[in-house]
Amino acid sequence: MIMTKQEKITEAYGKHYELCKPDEDGWTKVSEYLGGYEFLDDAIEYFDFNVSDNWRPLSLHGIENNNGWIKIDSESDLPEQGGEYIVFRMSKKSTATYCKSDRWMVPENDYPKTTSQHGITHYKKKEIIPNPIY
Repeated sequence: MIMTKQEKITEAYGKHYELCKPDEDGWTKVSEYLGGYEFLDDAIEYFDFNVSDNWRPLSLHGIENNNGWIKIDSESDLPEQGGEYIVFRMSKKSTATYCKSDRWMVPENDYPKTTSQHGITHYKKKEIIPNPIY
């Protein structure tokens, strides 16, 4: 099941969510939670910190931009141009070519289908990694 950003933040904090009151990206102030630094000294490997003395569970690292994935909730979320993309479909990463008008080609099919027919939930542009110079 695909969760929303808020549901992932709530899940990461578990029973401590109400006490921590994290912001929209899952950050909370150290001093406002269970004795501040004393609590974190025992659990430092489980948390991510920023320069403002905020912290959050490591499981939320990358939540600001969903690790670069674009979630398809509506037609407006589809790519603006055709090309090669990495897609998340049926809970696995795959490659696909976006044609246009909500039509995708995947390696195992030889005709385009819609986003929902392929079960595509997320995508990101396939990066071309340049060859080494020397």
